[in-house]
Amino acid sequence: MKQLLNPDLVKHKPCDSNWVFLRDLKTIAGYTEVGIGSIEVEIVPETAAEKEALIQQLKETDAVLSTLAGEKPDGVTHLFLTSDCFGISGPVRLLIFSTKPFASKAA
Repeated sequence: MKQLLNPDLVKHKPCDSNWVFLRDLKTIAGYTEVGIGSIEVEIVPETAAEKEALIQQLKETDAVLSTLAGEKPDGVTHLFLTSDCFGISGPVRLLIFSTKPFASKAA
């Protein structure tokens, strides 16, 4: 299923391996963030068990790292398996920290 990502999302860092981290725009003094723009991705179906196992691993890692940093865990908002996007060939994992991972239907 093809989905248009929310164009206001921002990449945390350049793509690393086959993971892409996206989040909502933030207001940062003296710096203007720019969204990713209009990007359509193909969501690859996967079993609920596979996805839940990976989400659980991410939650555990987030909890440990957040505790070490003295911060509250962000929590995994959305996790999708896609392919051939963001300049990466083959499978790509999108980890999206946003309540609106996709563009609205009116956009």
